[in-house]
Amino acid sequence: MDHEKTIEFLLDQQAKMFAGIEELRAGIEELRGGIEELRGGIEELRGGMKEFREQQAQINVSLGRAMLGLTENMDKLAAAQTEGAERLNALIVVVDGLVRRSQQ
Repeated sequence: MDHEKTIEFLLDQQAKMFAGIEELRAGIEELRGGIEELRGGIEELRGGMKEFREQQAQINVSLGRAMLGLTENMDKLAAAQTEGAERLNALIVVVDGLVRRSQQ
């Protein structure tokens, strides 16, 4: 009778072990599916990052051009302001001379 119980115990343990192995297999398959999802997400992210870098490069070029245009316009404005100041000073000299002559 002891042999029967031992055999029964061993069979029960073997059944539990096989059940555990099947659970492990199912878990591994689930992990494989998750890994594939992650791979897909990574590829999607790479594509998005590449598109972002391309857009950022275009924005940088546009900003560079705008800055050059702004610098050019600021230079023109500074030159016009200098010219305006010179003309104003010349006008002041003329008006001052006229006012001084009329006072004499």
